[in-house]
Amino acid sequence: MPLIDDRLITFDAALGFDWRAYVDFVNARPWLAQLSSMVYASLSQVALTILATSMLGRTRRVQQVVTAVMLGALVCVLVSALLPAAGVLGTVRPSADFMAMNKPIVDLAYKQAFF
Repeated sequence: MPLIDDRLITFDAALGFDWRAYVDFVNARPWLAQLSSMVYASLSQVALTILATSMLGRTRRVQQVVTAVMLGALVCVLVSALLPAAGVLGTVRPSADFMAMNKPIVDLAYKQAFF
């Protein structure tokens, strides 16, 4: 299937969203960049929640959390299969200076491997 990045960027622009302005906004607030990185890398928190809840003997709650995580992952897989996109880094291809200054969690090497 063809990538839909151009349509997504057009849609962002129609909503008034500017990626560079967003990055500048976050860069001006280091605490927000740190918080965003922590939230993005929060998969371990899900695993810890499952372990802690199971240690407390709350089997039903563990089943609910695991089901929610699995359904969320399934939705992500289905949407990405039906509407494939490389993402803003893979589409806009920012300069090396921009990448050095912003240090994204997922870099272009990842994008190049999969797209």
